[in-house]
Amino acid sequence: MRGLVLLPFLFATSSAFAGKPDLLVTDIEIVNDKGPTWEILVRVSNEGDAPAQDFWVDLFVDLAQPAEVGDFSQHAEWYNDVLGVGQKRAFFFKVPPNPASWWDAVVDSDHIVYESNEGNNTRRLFLQ
Repeated sequence: MRGLVLLPFLFATSSAFAGKPDLLVTDIEIVNDKGPTWEILVRVSNEGDAPAQDFWVDLFVDLAQPAEVGDFSQHAEWYNDVLGVGQKRAFFFKVPPNPASWWDAVVDSDHIVYESNEGNNTRRLFLQ
């Protein structure tokens, strides 16, 4: 009869062996400021070394304080796809006219994506 030998195994998540995404808001721009609604462009890129999937992008208009991860806006878009390493994606928002305002954008606002840098998911600009 053979003896039973139990060997310990080390388990780790796949993120221990693979890279992590790093989502950034790279730009906020007024694309169209004519008519009853404005069209605002928010560009997001993945600067990490792994793809990112399933995240929110939020746009805030004229906040007194800068937006942060965990803040949610009525102007939000769910990205239900993969943003590969080095890829960029444009998100378009239709908002009421608001000249000379602070505009804040937050990517991964509900903190679903585990990133290499969680502190660079916001951008704030004064646009006129």
